[in-house]
Amino acid sequence: MKVATFNLYQYLEPGNYWYQKKSKNKYSPEKWEKKREWIKSTLNDIAADIVGFQEVFSKKSLKQLCSEAGYTNFASVGSVGRDETDPTIYNHPVVAIASKYPIRSVSEVGTSGELVGTLGLKEGFSFSRTPIKALIETENFGLVRVYVLHLKSKRPLYSRAYDVEDELEDRVLQEMIGQSKGKIASLLQRGTEAACVASDVMTEQRSSALPTIVLGDINCDFNSVEYDSMCPTGYFVPKIEGPSEYEDSSSVKPVYNKLKLYSGYSVADTKSNAPTHYFGGKGSTLDYAFVTQELENSVTEHKVWNEHIADTETLKELPGADKQATSDHAVVSLEINP
Repeated sequence: MKVATFNLYQYLEPGNYWYQKKSKNKYSPEKWEKKREWIKSTLNDIAADIVGFQEVFSKKSLKQLCSEAGYTNFASVGSVGRDETDPTIYNHPVVAIASKYPIRSVSEVGTSGELVGTLGLKEGFSFSRTPIKALIETENFGLVRVYVLHLKSKRPLYSRAYDVEDELEDRVLQEMIGQSKGKIASLLQRGTEAACVASDVMTEQRSSALPTIVLGDINCDFNSVEYDSMCPTGYFVPKIEGPSEYEDSSSVKPVYNKLKLYSGYSVADTKSNAPTHYFGGKGSTLDYAFVTQELENSVTEHKVWNEHIADTETLKELPGADKQATSDHAVVSLEINP
């Protein structure tokens, strides 16, 4: 079985704009057709059985494309958002999943009110993009639980707080304060999303353990606290209090291992260190595949498909790469064998 996470970069049909009504924020019919053909070709090359997609605006179009590529099962959750005053401007993408295996059920990943309250956030907290939780009947592993997610970006969450007629120093001051607060607001949003996904995975594993895979763009690297909240990177086994003393770690560890997520990269027999995204010429890893204990020893290959954005020898960003006609992210796949 092979799975992949695929950020499509603004998958939106021609005649519409993403986020702002600017010519650079839309596709010409020719560029759109080129992009669709590249996606189909990439799906064919990767030959994954299950694919999680991010940055989906045109759901029907993607469903048709996936069908043409051999994925007979397709699902998404949540609603694509549009500007209230101009329906040609799209401002809220969704995630989607395509599978060659039957999808038995699909649901939204909810937020934990208790967790959100503990973090001191307001009631009504929601994901920036609602994650998918699907149950898929696979050939070799039976029923598998698959999550697809796209966590909040690092773009600051703030609105301009100054008037253009204000003195320059006041405008600079307000912009700097806004950027500072906005970065923390973005971190809180992304971190809470990560914790909610981790909470959902662990709760599911506690009540009805299944082989589980988490696919997504989490918009942070493996040294971040958000990553660590989803996939603990150390060998720490928590101290658990019992009726009279702490539980023995030998009793705690099997439960800990049952509930946690493992990095697909870390447990794979062969793996790729290539960045999955470039900004300003600098590479970073934002796209991941995680598994639970049931699959920990079955991951044979972790691969980064990056030929469209990077030199595969030097791993440096390709100058002049047409990211609109392809994507600004690499695709990450895991080969999982029984």
